[in-house]
Amino acid sequence: IIVVDEGWKAVDDHVFVARIKDWEKTIRKRGGIVGFATQNARDALDSRIGPAIIEQAATQIFMPNPKAQAADYRQGFGLSAHELDLVRSLPDNSQCFLVKHGNDSVIARLDLTGLDRALTVLSGRESTVRQLDTLRAERGDYPAAWLEPLLAAVAAQDAPPRLRQ
Repeated sequence: IIVVDEGWKAVDDHVFVARIKDWEKTIRKRGGIVGFATQNARDALDSRIGPAIIEQAATQIFMPNPKAQAADYRQGFGLSAHELDLVRSLPDNSQCFLVKHGNDSVIARLDLTGLDRALTVLSGRESTVRQLDTLRAERGDYPAAWLEPLLAAVAAQDAPPRLRQ
């Protein structure tokens, strides 16, 4: 699974476009997924190759967005009026989202409560990645050697200032 956060900026980068095209051709053949995430639907639609990627996407995921614009979501992404209403009306804290595949769509829920340890390891936060790189350089690639120190470092970093030691 490769997820490119704010991927629409990346697709406007000449060097990265070649990489994305390669991923799109090879990753899916190997059972992989390439995903693009954005905070703003218009960014995807205005991107140089965004419309082509949107057209090729077999599955799209839409998070709750009460400000979703009909022009972006209906014309740009091909959602029905009902699907757009769902995206607009899902509560932010519902842990629900719309999954659209072809003409079919469903509301899905993914509750990650209690998965803090796993989310720390999967995090793409720059500070967490730097900490993991440092720990792997010091301790090696085996997770048993770096997992607990990573979790402790992230917990200390995320603690309120008065609780940090």
